[in-house]
Amino acid sequence: MITFLPDDPQIEAFRGGTLKRVCRRSNWSAATEDAFLLALADSCNVRRSAERAGLSKMSAYHRRRTNPEFAARWEAALAIGHDRMKEALLRADVEDMQRRAAARAAFPGFFNPDTPMPKMTAEDAIRQLKLHRWSLGRGGKRPGPKIGPRPKPMSELAEGIQRKIAAVRRMREMRNAKTDATERQD
Repeated sequence: MITFLPDDPQIEAFRGGTLKRVCRRSNWSAATEDAFLLALADSCNVRRSAERAGLSKMSAYHRRRTNPEFAARWEAALAIGHDRMKEALLRADVEDMQRRAAARAAFPGFFNPDTPMPKMTAEDAIRQLKLHRWSLGRGGKRPGPKIGPRPKPMSELAEGIQRKIAAVRRMREMRNAKTDATERQD
């Protein structure tokens, strides 16, 4: 457990059981702002960007809340990072499509690229992609019901029921024998 001394400059107050830390404005300079925003444009990750700039994530959020110019630059950096991330995903998708095209070329006549995809909604397409993600080696859970123990054959079930009925009869006979013995003693 971490304890803070009352004169710790990082702690402002306890409010509702949570600590509220003071964000030092002196840590922010034009250079740290630029370093943070460049890292944010690279990664779209606030925590990592703050670490790269030598600041806390909380300090970055405080700066955004209190400095409208910084908030506008933050949004621009996020937009750049978001676009870069989409480009990377599209690039990876194109490389994947090229790899698949090469695999299809190994089976001439098997696949006709001119065949149109059947009409479907976006939800249907996503559902289909999720269903086949596992079989294509892209992770996810194996589709279908969980495989458990096989059900017993009816003959085995009937034998088990007969055994239980016989056990109940024996218990009743023993109980009746005890009651008869206690009645004779009385």
